[in-house]
Amino acid sequence: MSDRGNSVRLLLRIALAGATARALFQIAAYFLQRFDVRRHHIESSLMIVAALALAALLSRRAPDGAAPAAPGVFPWFVLGGALAVAFGLYWPALRIGFLSDDFVLSDRAMRGELVAPTHEFVRPVPLLIWRLLFMTGAGAAVVHGLNIALHGVNGALTARLARQMGAGQAAALLAALVFLIWPTQIESVAWASGVFDVMMTTLVLATLNVYFAAGPELRAPRMAALAFLTILAMLTKETAAALPALLIVASLARWTARRPSRSELAALAGVTMTCAAYMFWRVILRPPVGNAPHPLLTRYAVKELLSRSYGTLAVPFAAESSTNTPLVAIAFAFAVVLFAVLPIVTGRRGRLNPAAIAPAIWPAIAATPALGYLFISANLEGSRYLYLPMVGWAVFLAVTAVAAAALWRKMMPVVAVGGMALLTVALLHSRSLLADWSEASAHRDRILTAARAQLPGSCTAAHFTGAPGSYKGAQLFKNGLDEAVRTGTPKPAGNASDDRPCEFVWDGSKFILR
Repeated sequence: MSDRGNSVRLLLRIALAGATARALFQIAAYFLQRFDVRRHHIESSLMIVAALALAALLSRRAPDGAAPAAPGVFPWFVLGGALAVAFGLYWPALRIGFLSDDFVLSDRAMRGELVAPTHEFVRPVPLLIWRLLFMTGAGAAVVHGLNIALHGVNGALTARLARQMGAGQAAALLAALVFLIWPTQIESVAWASGVFDVMMTTLVLATLNVYFAAGPELRAPRMAALAFLTILAMLTKETAAALPALLIVASLARWTARRPSRSELAALAGVTMTCAAYMFWRVILRPPVGNAPHPLLTRYAVKELLSRSYGTLAVPFAAESSTNTPLVAIAFAFAVVLFAVLPIVTGRRGRLNPAAIAPAIWPAIAATPALGYLFISANLEGSRYLYLPMVGWAVFLAVTAVAAAALWRKMMPVVAVGGMALLTVALLHSRSLLADWSEASAHRDRILTAARAQLPGSCTAAHFTGAPGSYKGAQLFKNGLDEAVRTGTPKPAGNASDDRPCEFVWDGSKFILR
């Protein structure tokens, strides 16, 4: 039986090596625009690679040992380092100001309109915090600072979660760094409206931290804290509904070593019922908003959710960058795929714990609540949906990179240089994307100057349309143009000669009266 099992494992590893080579060839051909390779060809090949890798992992015996040790006292130096990295990368965002939805949301927050029947989404927690900040005289820079600070906290919590999922200390620190600098994070952190994803992730990770910190026996105070944090997460963004499934995924390492206790199962049931009760109210009982889009849940939507999520996380480049520097994109994709696959192909039995599956499936589960909504453009617009999925992806990349380094000790310098090169490319691309958001703010200023120039002596109820919705991957004026024009603009005198509503249309350089 053992010989038969070894034969199956050998065949799986051979098949995985072949499938990986085929996928790498297609990736190179795609970026070099050769052999008519399309995106869906690569998606199909990588799904085969993922299936074979999963089968190869499941065919192995888990290494003997106890459940992963809890990290113990919170490593405050990790939090300090994560905050330093976050502000070091994102400090230009402090000067971006408001864009698009920011104007609508800030207007609601200042008026105290946290939840209304006309709102498609019910997300009062971030708006309440914005309102409290505005009441102290804070402006856009402080709101951006909140996003950056929460991003740093999430980096530290990612390191802690990695330890709780069985990763070593080096892998945990690497996971935090990857999470903080990955290009898919730019939209969530640089855009003030990304606070929903950033804060929701903070609350989800805090919930998991409370769950793990209590150990196998959760007392009533911990249960109450779990329920409270779960409610806050759901009232921050609805995609926190993935929390029960993520709790199970994060617990796989310890539950592989020992059966879950009754209190752990009770806590899981409590979190699940809290999420279910909220979603029942949110979807069934709450009156729907008439103009709200309704996603079509189809097999194509499921395929797109998986391919867009994993594809964008693996190669987080805007289309323009991939076209201008195809060799860099190819090298980056090769490094990610090889770090993930080669430890499985070349590793001895038991060297790579099957519990490494947990962070690999995290992105799919974290993205599932956005099924039918998730779409990521060629410029990474929409990548905010991947903010929570990035937690698991960062842990997965870190664990596999450390495993690769352990397996190839003779090639340690090559592995280290490759890993540093990958992180450097990710960091540089993040700074490039962040520069697009700064340029978008300059475009915003020109548009608002042109709009406000139409107001003196004009109609009292002006409506502006046609302004660009985005600049590259950065938001501009898909929403909020009227609110932005009103902000800082004196109200017309009461005896204005023309009090009719009027509409101004952007012609590419200025607004003209329709």
